Amino acid sequence: MIKTELQENRRAANIIWNAAFDYSFRPEVKYFDQNGKAELYGNYIIGGVHYYYDFPLLEEFFEKLKQDADADFLRGLTWLGLENSTFLKGRKDRPVLEELRRNFANTILENYSVTADSDILDDLKVAHFQRVLGKQPVMSETVANVLDQLEFDESLTTEQIIEKLNAVILNYFQFQKAEYEKNRLAFLQKNKTVYQWNETNRKRFLRIPFLRNPKNEPLEFPLATNSDRVPVRKNILTSYWRKYRNANEINQEKYIREYYGKPVLSDSEVKILEKKLCTGAHKNCRLHFTRGEIDVSGNLSEQQSVILMQREKNRAYFRKNLAVNNTGIIKLTEKIRNSMLLMPSSFSGRANAGRLTPERAWRNLYIHDKNVFQKKIQNEIGDLSVDILLDASASQLGRQEAIATQGFIIAESLTRCQIPVRVYSFCTKRKFTIMTLFRDYDEIYDNDKIFNYFSSGCNRDGLAIRTAIHMMKNSPYQHKLLIILSDAKPLDTNIVPTTGKTQVEADYTDLVGLNDTAAEVRKSRDFGISIMCVFTGMDEDLPSAKRIYGHNFVRIKGLERFADSVGILIQNELKWL
Repeated sequence: MIKTELQENRRAANIIWNAAFDYSFRPEVKYFDQNGKAELYGNYIIGGVHYYYDFPLLEEFFEKLKQDADADFLRGLTWLGLENSTFLKGRKDRPVLEELRRNFANTILENYSVTADSDILDDLKVAHFQRVLGKQPVMSETVANVLDQLEFDESLTTEQIIEKLNAVILNYFQFQKAEYEKNRLAFLQKNKTVYQWNETNRKRFLRIPFLRNPKNEPLEFPLATNSDRVPVRKNILTSYWRKYRNANEINQEKYIREYYGKPVLSDSEVKILEKKLCTGAHKNCRLHFTRGEIDVSGNLSEQQSVILMQREKNRAYFRKNLAVNNTGIIKLTEKIRNSMLLMPSSFSGRANAGRLTPERAWRNLYIHDKNVFQKKIQNEIGDLSVDILLDASASQLGRQEAIATQGFIIAESLTRCQIPVRVYSFCTKRKFTIMTLFRDYDEIYDNDKIFNYFSSGCNRDGLAIRTAIHMMKNSPYQHKLLIILSDAKPLDTNIVPTTGKTQVEADYTDLVGLNDTAAEVRKSRDFGISIMCVFTGMDEDLPSAKRIYGHNFVRIKGLERFADSVGILIQNELKWL
């Protein structure tokens, strides 16, 4: 037994030395799995940090952390951030790291779980390694905020990493004895009867006890000494919470603008839209409409640099496959034109005026469908508009270049057929669903801006589709088609609030998200809008696509068949115009 331990200890040291390129390095920590075996990826990261960064400077930083009662907790935060940046630095020279990291992530997720009482470091680990596997973690807003700042980019120096860590500690954690989350949780849980909150609210508040108030001062909650003083204590707590919430709203808006670009609508215009669209399952959600413009004249943030880099990757990917892409555009253009030529000059169809169709009259009474009349309509393809909506959530991280290319091929083909096209993407970050417009109907020379696409955050598909339908139904075109490029995996960290029908809050994921998205797709028919999906997901998500879009979707497995597959779907839609 002792011999095995010594062997595994020696093996761990060898892995670290190989990664560090320094056999004189004596690591204080080594990584072993639950069976006591030296873990290859975990020990590589320890050695990689020594190789890529100024390790004496990091050791000095760790020494300062020892002054705190929860030094181990802060060291854990540090290593979580270093894992991300070290992997990014090493993967070019060591391609095998991709597979090792996925295996490591699966092991972590088998051993950790998120519960109402779990430690925030466990929550961060679970969410981080779910992202590694391309999943969209369900996490509290606070965990998302901390994790976004902890997942360091490979471009950062040791000094910059320490600076970022200090900022995270300053903004989210109290650097003094007994002021970390587990201590604050214990304090609040001992005295939870003081506040007399229901269980749901108590748990939600206890998820963020380590937050500072807007002035970055420790939040103090005095104890009640008798029942007469309980209302006073409750008011104090409510006052602190309101101050934090208001400051948080302002910080969120600033963060979203800096990350995704300045808004194209005024605050008052957005408020009107939010009042109309952010209802029901999307109550308390926010909207942000932007062109995604980044000011490159000043100092770029880490996020802005990543976005600009992704835009270049999108364009490089298109150029690399230029022959296949151009062939796809030509094929798709021909299919659309052929469908236009085969369309009859006029047809008899449903309308909101004309000869009443008795068997459809009930639709007007019960579902407020105005199109219960029959009318001879001139079929003018020039009265058709197409909106293209790109899913830009983090689940698309591994296929951003392909999605940008697919969106460009569809838009370019429609443009060559002189069909007005509008292209935009959606994702959800914190409370905001971000709608990024790349080109509008009349911007026929701006298809290249579709390559500005990048993915991040979650995806509240139902709200995005509801917003797209609202935008489309107010357009001047008679025939409207919405093409959605999506993996059919709605998931958002913001919960679905209680309503009159249900008194249980639910996560916006699984059946809840699927049913809400499917309901929004069905509603589009009431406005005469057709919806089709270009499915970009995995095999296991095909049932979800069918649940949302019925048979009105096509799966793309490669660019070679892209034009043929999408062309057939568009042809089928044009037959019904």
